[in-house]
Amino acid sequence: MAGVIALIYFASGTVFFTRKIRLFAIVSSFILYVALHIAAASALLTGLLLACLLSTFVILLTLKRPRDKKAVLHFSLPCWLLIVSVIYDVFVSQPIPAY
Repeated sequence: MAGVIALIYFASGTVFFTRKIRLFAIVSSFILYVALHIAAASALLTGLLLACLLSTFVILLTLKRPRDKKAVLHFSLPCWLLIVSVIYDVFVSQPIPAY
């Protein structure tokens, strides 16, 4: 599921914001995949990440700004989502007991 969401994120961002395939868009999609893969253990965190992605996408579509500025925010959002996922994984999720 994480791979499909990252691919849709890449395709929609490329079509609506940059209209070119750029390296930062590919790296951003990979970072989103990693963030969703880490968050897959928690349904609540995955839902919050997806809600954040969708709301940001809708807000960016309605803003009257140049495409480049929208693309920077759209493709930097997965970095913040990865930070949140790692913090959740380190501090909140239950550790697996070693036997």
